[in-house]
Amino acid sequence: MATALQKIEADPMQYPALPVGLSQAALAAVVTDQRLNSMWKRIESHVAHRWTARTVTWVVEGAGEWLPSLTPVVDISTVEQWQDSTWVPVTVSPTPMGGLYFPSDCHHRVVANVGAGPAPDDVTEAFRRLAEYLAGIRGNASEVSFRRSVGDVTNTVRTEPDFMGMALQKSGAADLLRDYRSVV
Repeated sequence: MATALQKIEADPMQYPALPVGLSQAALAAVVTDQRLNSMWKRIESHVAHRWTARTVTWVVEGAGEWLPSLTPVVDISTVEQWQDSTWVPVTVSPTPMGGLYFPSDCHHRVVANVGAGPAPDDVTEAFRRLAEYLAGIRGNASEVSFRRSVGDVTNTVRTEPDFMGMALQKSGAADLLRDYRSVV
């Protein structure tokens, strides 16, 4: 079985559009803070699916079957083999699972176009939940607790130290993304 040693994923030209139904606070947090791309990157780092096109390059070692770690692979533009200190084009066979079969036990470089949209409803809902969560804690990143007052009502809110690192989980977005975590 061939093993991927390296994956280089280019940024897409554009991430999916903002989902409908964002509150004014979440919309302001996403647009004002230029968080749109970073929020999609956070979601994509959690899953194996891509909904916007980009180029991905893998360096794969060994012989045998190899499955790309991202999906959907729209097309594979280049497959090369490392020979005599240079990359040389090589022909490989496709496998039933959507991967490639490498007959030679060496290093291979695979360049593919990955990603097709639109993002499904559960993914846009995950984005919305993440945006709402981040809007709720916006501006309080360094504070452990803070007070908010609206008229005569005062509320004390305590943030956990891991609020940003666990934003996908704490917002409920990760639960919606469960089906997109792996390729198979």
